[in-house]
Amino acid sequence: LPHDHVVFYGACVAAALEHLHERHYMYRDVKPENLLLDAKGYLRLVDLGFAKECLSKTFTLCGTPEYLAPEVILNLGHAQPADCWSLGVLLYECLVGRAPFYSERGDQMELYQKIIKATLPEAKELPADAPKLDKKAKAVIDELVVKKPEDRLSCSAREKTGAMRHAFFGLVDWGKLQQRGMAAPFVPTIADAFDSRLYEVAGEPPPEEGEFDREAAAEAF
Repeated sequence: LPHDHVVFYGACVAAALEHLHERHYMYRDVKPENLLLDAKGYLRLVDLGFAKECLSKTFTLCGTPEYLAPEVILNLGHAQPADCWSLGVLLYECLVGRAPFYSERGDQMELYQKIIKATLPEAKELPADAPKLDKKAKAVIDELVVKKPEDRLSCSAREKTGAMRHAFFGLVDWGKLQQRGMAAPFVPTIADAFDSRLYEVAGEPPPEEGEFDREAAAEAF
């Protein structure tokens, strides 16, 4: 996505996380699939199935592998900073075109090993057509995707170490954003609140060979 679009969408996510974190909740599943556009083009954080009130630490392993923070994988106990790590991964993916940590072979253990090292890919490791991060983008991602939770930027506009006070978000008017007064990069065209044309119609996929077919089993029974 273009840099200014990522600033806007990243700000929407950071503001949503700030709202949760100030109330002692953590979200635990930041990823594009859990972000929906509203009628004004603002992102809404949806699917709070993994959200949890947390006053200290929790040890449940949950979330989406590419976005898990090292402390979650290592079962060291995690709290709100795990969301901040995921925000950094999201910003990187939106700017570069793919998540920073992945396995070419689809090997989850290899993916986890890369996350635990917490070393972002060098430019030479990316596809030739991958956009380069500018200084502000690289700086905010470097300060979010940090191995130690206590060293990460927080999702706050009030704290000195808050991501929302970073130069990357320097052009965001947080008051206007909260009131949905900033112009969104893209505003969907919808007829009314019940217009679902922009949603994909997901049918039930046919069972793959060897996959359990519940209907066939029921008939056989």
